[in-house]
Amino acid sequence: MPACSSLAALVLLTLACGCGDKTRRLSEQEALNYKTRLLASHVGEISPQQQNEFMRRAERTEAKIDAVFDQYRERFAAQKAADEARFESPAPAATESGSGPPR
Repeated sequence: MPACSSLAALVLLTLACGCGDKTRRLSEQEALNYKTRLLASHVGEISPQQQNEFMRRAERTEAKIDAVFDQYRERFAAQKAADEARFESPAPAATESGSGPPR
C-alpha cells in the first residue's frame, strides 16, 4: 500500500503544479478560450480594433497572453487620456470689464 499512496501523492503533486503554470504552452483552442475569457472579464479596457488584433495574435502561454493584453490596456488608457485632454477645453477666463461672449 505505501507504493500506491506515494504514487497517488506524486499524481496529486503533478496536477497541483500544472494547474497554476502560466508558462505551459496552450493548445490553439485553449489559447482562444483564455483570450475570450480575458476580454469578457475586462470589457471596455481595450478598443474593438485592439480586441480583434489581440484575438489574432499567436501567443500560446497564459503569461505571454497576459503580457500582451497589459500592453494593449496601457496603450488604450494612454490614448483615452490623450483624447480626453485634447477635447477638454479650459474654461474661459472672466474679465473685470465684463467683456465676454455675447449672450
